[in-house]
Amino acid sequence: MNKSLILTAAFAAVTMLSGCAAFTGQDILNPKENVTGATAGQVKQAIMASCKERGWSCTENSKRTIRGIYSNPKFEARIDIPYSAKGFQINYVSSRGLDAKDGKIHSKYNHWVNNLRSDIEKLLIKKNGVTAVYEHPESAGE
Repeated sequence: MNKSLILTAAFAAVTMLSGCAAFTGQDILNPKENVTGATAGQVKQAIMASCKERGWSCTENSKRTIRGIYSNPKFEARIDIPYSAKGFQINYVSSRGLDAKDGKIHSKYNHWVNNLRSDIEKLLIKKNGVTAVYEHPESAGE
């Protein structure tokens, strides 16, 4: 009985440690959205409103580029969002606590960025009646 308990505990420990070592993350998502029928101002407004709604702190970093920062005690992510009347792209800049390495990152980052992209798209369509099409990374260049 004691032997089986020790074996079970050892197996659980090895399984847990191998799971930690196997973390490879996901490819860093840099989603691009193509827009038709909007002005650059409308795209900017949708980005800023969506950032605020999702808890991102956003400022205009340079002409037609918005810097977004999502921060909580455990994690921080910084993004740049260049935009124009033709669309926008969310680009990874840096992070803390998200295990970014070799083009990979914790799945939380991609989840936050994809939600932000989707909210911007929905706001553009709803408020401005524009056409917005997400350019999926796997279909880019085809």
